[in-house]
Amino acid sequence: MRTVTEFGFKLRVASWNDGCKAWLDSRAILHLRGSSASFPEVSIMLVEGQTAAWSSDGQLCGSAFHLGAAESIEDSTMIRKIQSLSPKP
Repeated sequence: MRTVTEFGFKLRVASWNDGCKAWLDSRAILHLRGSSASFPEVSIMLVEGQTAAWSSDGQLCGSAFHLGAAESIEDSTMIRKIQSLSPKP
C-alpha cells in the first residue's frame, strides 16, 4: 500500500472475503479492522515483552512504559475487542 513518504513508514495490507483487513506498518504496529463498522478498530504494538494496544473508541491497554500515565482498560477487555473483529464460523 502506498503511503506519503514524509510519514517515513510503509504499510502492507491483507484483506479477507468477509471485509476484515489488517495492516502491518514498518514501525511494527498491526492495525486491525473488522467486517462490521460497529466494532472499533484496534492497533497493537508488536514488540518483545510488554506491549500496548489502542482502539478507535479511545481505549488503551498495556504497559505503563508505552502508555505513560494514561488510564488503561483490562487486557482481557481489549482481547475481546480483537476477537469481535472477525465473525465466528
